[in-house]
Amino acid sequence: SYTMAKTEAVDQADFILMLQDVPEYQIEQALIECKTGNLHDPQLSATWIVESVLLSNSTGLSLNGPGINGVQQLQTGLHHSFWQKRNGKVNEYPLGIDVILADFSSQVACIPRTTSVTITEVS
Repeated sequence: SYTMAKTEAVDQADFILMLQDVPEYQIEQALIECKTGNLHDPQLSATWIVESVLLSNSTGLSLNGPGINGVQQLQTGLHHSFWQKRNGKVNEYPLGIDVILADFSSQVACIPRTTSVTITEVS
């Protein structure tokens, strides 16, 4: 490949690329299997790069934590089960996953494992 990246099984991947048309059951399975690092090397976790329909500051998720002024709102268009499973992956800090979201308007949002994500909108 042009990037010289190689394909790995989800449980060995350093980066997981998720396009918006991936079936929900595959996303959930990848969240179960992905690396979260270990106490000696928490950086050996997976970073998720996720394609989103449209990112906005409207309600959907409340974010707070280091580097966030108070509580901020974020709408990602991702199903709530993604965020519930993500929260389960980051509850044993410093272990966890980091998520980078990008939409078709070239907007990017990064949600590291240190960010608390609360679902504020009922699906």
